[in-house]
Amino acid sequence: MAPAMAITLRLMSSLSSSSSSIACRTFSSSAVANYPRRALPKTTPVAPTPAQLATPPVPPQNFSTQQPPYKRTSTPFHIRQRQPANPRRYITDVETALPLPTTFPAGITSRAEFLASSGGRRPQIPEQKLAITVENPFPYKYYEISLRRSLNGLPATTKKHASALGLTARHQVVWRLVSPRAAGQILTLRELVAVRLVNEIPQKPVLPTGFAKVGNAVGNGSARA
Repeated sequence: MAPAMAITLRLMSSLSSSSSSIACRTFSSSAVANYPRRALPKTTPVAPTPAQLATPPVPPQNFSTQQPPYKRTSTPFHIRQRQPANPRRYITDVETALPLPTTFPAGITSRAEFLASSGGRRPQIPEQKLAITVENPFPYKYYEISLRRSLNGLPATTKKHASALGLTARHQVVWRLVSPRAAGQILTLRELVAVRLVNEIPQKPVLPTGFAKVGNAVGNGSARA
């Protein structure tokens, strides 16, 4: 019995191994086996024509994802253009024609004496009025605005109003056309500025440079000897 059982077990093991190999061959998980590739269409190669051969080659296209840097061709209208820097004017330019003490006439040593000798300060309102026209709808042409108090420690809104008028430093003087808008801006700074009506903007005086010897107040050397 033992040899017969051994032969039976060998047959069963061989059958089981052959069936497993058959199953592996039949039930494959490969995509090639389950989904065969379609047959490619049959094409016949065609030789290029002489016109095609004479055509210059097409330049290669660049499909890079990197964008070129953006360059603005012109300044948009909503961006305010920077105004050219104008020379600042101060009260020393408009209060007196010769503001420096070294340029006062002989015998005058103070600014008060100079103002008294020249007829005092300029009037707040000019004596002559302008004719009312379309270009000049008001009898006076300019507001002469001078900032007499500092802006340090004041609110940012007040500083913006002063900057809109062009006042950035103490004792600075600016001229604005007489208009309701300028009057409203001045009223926001009425505690800080001094205003005068003028019909023309005074020219900035050109002070002399260098020095010239006009005499000797002490005397010559022989007198001291």
